Amino acid sequence: MSDLSEMTSVLTWVAAAVLVLAGSAKVRRPSGTVAALAGAGLRARAWPVRFLGLVEVAIGVTVLTVGGTGPAAATAVLYAAFAAFVVRQRRRAGATCGCFGEERTPVGAGHVAVNVVATVAATVGAVTAAPAPLAGVGRDPLAALGAIVLVALAAWLVRLWLTAGAELRTAVALHPRTRPESSA
Repeated sequence: MSDLSEMTSVLTWVAAAVLVLAGSAKVRRPSGTVAALAGAGLRARAWPVRFLGLVEVAIGVTVLTVGGTGPAAATAVLYAAFAAFVVRQRRRAGATCGCFGEERTPVGAGHVAVNVVATVAATVGAVTAAPAPLAGVGRDPLAALGAIVLVALAAWLVRLWLTAGAELRTAVALHPRTRPESSA
């Protein structure tokens, strides 16, 4: 496996793990995604959002356990659709993404970047038939376990950056920094 192939495999795995986190959140709490879709002028109800969440979880789990062209291609298609949605949302003041079922998470440039990088990585993963991280369990269980732990950690950090990080950046932007008055 080449360095590029390995890198895109890992990025595809992280994208898949983020799908599992986001999909699980939509299944549990669809209201944030429903609100984001309604804010974009799209009719939305809880059951289609929950269904989307189940699709995300299924695709993410399949990438992580089976790998291959089909699951990676499905991941690329989902992230391309998400990228189009967040680009549209960024044009609206105060728009939210709803990606993790959150109602208050503002859409930022980070959302666009994550979705575009995930789309590209998963597309390359589809072309190269990215293996699943669990595929290495039989050959080297410790390395496979390490890969799974690192992918899970990376996915959780992406989630934090897109949710809490976006909220923090918005809060900082709302409160301009004050400089102490000079005593001259």
